[in-house]
Amino acid sequence: GIVYGTLATITAYVQAWRQEHPNGKVELTGGDGAQLCQWYQQRQSLADITLEPHLTFWGLGCWRRYQLTTDYSF
Repeated sequence: GIVYGTLATITAYVQAWRQEHPNGKVELTGGDGAQLCQWYQQRQSLADITLEPHLTFWGLGCWRRYQLTTDYSF
């Protein structure tokens, strides 16, 4: 029940999002991302969804590099 409801909700959201962004990439992250990705691949309903468990850390690393290269002096 809960799993299928969650998958249906995410599926509907992704399908609506892809109407506006047909070339967009969908990645699941953190938490239950690995399990959700596995369920989608088994059902093949959104088999092109990928998993990026460390997306937050990639973003923090990019932000840190930006801070190191930006001059904040006025």
